[in-house]
Amino acid sequence: MEPTKEQLIGIYQATDPSGNTSHILIKDKLVNNRANNAGGGIPAHNYWDNTEEFIPRVAEIVRNVVCNNVQTPEAQSSQMV
Repeated sequence: MEPTKEQLIGIYQATDPSGNTSHILIKDKLVNNRANNAGGGIPAHNYWDNTEEFIPRVAEIVRNVVCNNVQTPEAQSSQMV
């Protein structure tokens, strides 16, 4: 079962250039660090060596922030239905 919008809102907030504050929706994404690990450390907790699942998602988030391509919670909530 997918979480509701209320369950996805946590302690994180965003502030737009006008100073308006809104909640940031947080959605946990399952990754398999044990299967996608280069070795070393504690495989289940080694996200940085998971170049199959974790690193591409983080890179996409950073790219979107740098390009100012970040969706507002209102835009995201309409896609969650």
